Amino acid sequence: MERMRKIRAEISIHDSAENFSKTHGIDIMLGAAKFINPNTISVNGKEIKFFKACICTGGRPRRPEVPGVNEIPYMTSENVWNLTLQPQSLLIVGAGPIACELGQGFQRLGTQVTMLARGTQFLPREDQDAASFLKAQLESDGCQLMFNSKPVSF
Repeated sequence: MERMRKIRAEISIHDSAENFSKTHGIDIMLGAAKFINPNTISVNGKEIKFFKACICTGGRPRRPEVPGVNEIPYMTSENVWNLTLQPQSLLIVGAGPIACELGQGFQRLGTQVTMLARGTQFLPREDQDAASFLKAQLESDGCQLMFNSKPVSF
């Protein structure tokens, strides 16, 4: 896990908003935004004029509303790499892109990963050919995928 943190620290420089902004000449604004008119946006109260805008909302982990979740030390995609010891097994609630990334990463590092998907499809919002390919790869890696599944309690 220490090695993983070191590698992530090395590559995070290249993934930073600051580096992206410098490399591509793009102004990146983080915060709450509201369009004022077709060429003006307010970000955290500051009005900014633009010719073209790209809205990249990103995502945040969501804590499942499951009884007992507050009584256990659960991890999210924001803090799972802070672990100091590699877990022997890992349950991932969800089967979206970030869940897949974490699942495959930990499985390939030697952790037994089980992923729970609420529905019948893997990556339901993505291209189904690509989703089928990734599903097959995750299963080949050893991940256990459970469909129509959700935790009842922790």
